Amino acid sequence: MEVESYERALELLDLTIEITKSGNRLREYLRLREMMAKLYIEKKGRPKLNNQLFSCICTLSKEVS
Repeated sequence: MEVESYERALELLDLTIEITKSGNRLREYLRLREMMAKLYIEKKGRPKLNNQLFSCICTLSKEVS
């Protein structure tokens, strides 16, 4: 289940990256994608890192633009 969740999250993030025009926001999305891809490739549970990643996603705001 976790693997499919990462696959879907990466897919949605890739679509978001495609339509993002702001340089700052794009940079943050790409950093987020890099971290998410590392977790996906590892294929082992890392709850603490998953929570940190989720917190980062939640703090992305319009101020980053």
